[in-house]
This record gives sequence, C-alpha cells and structure tokens, in this order.
Amino acid sequence: MFTQSASNTPSARQKNRAYTAGIAAGVEDEKYQAKYKELKRKVKEIELDNDKLHFKVLTAKKSIQRMRLERA
Repeated sequence: MFTQSASNTPSARQKNRAYTAGIAAGVEDEKYQAKYKELKRKVKEIELDNDKLHFKVLTAKKSIQRMRLERA
C-alpha cells in the first residue's frame, strides 16, 4: 500500500551521523552544565566575601563617626 521511495529514507550512515551528533551535543551540554555550576559557586563565594567586606566598611565608618563625636 504505502511504499517509500529510496530518496525519502535516510541511509544507515546518515542515521549514525545524526546519532553521533546527538551524543556530542549531550557531552557539550554536560560540559556547559558543569561550567554553569562552577560559575554559580564562584558567584556565591564572591557575594559572601562582598557582604563580609561591606559589613567591615560599615563597622569602620561607625567607629570613625563615634571617634569624631568624642573628639568634638
């Protein structure tokens, strides 16, 4: 009833090539996910360091203000 012409069916070589491309894309995906996780971890670490430094600056500013008031 339904017959496909030879030009419409992909050859085994084309199927294999498509499968290989799919595997390569998966490997690239994993590589990008690992890189994303590493960068996310670094960003969190930098944000924590930034918060600590911000707190130190605020403490120093308060101390300076207090000393200025004591001197006046």
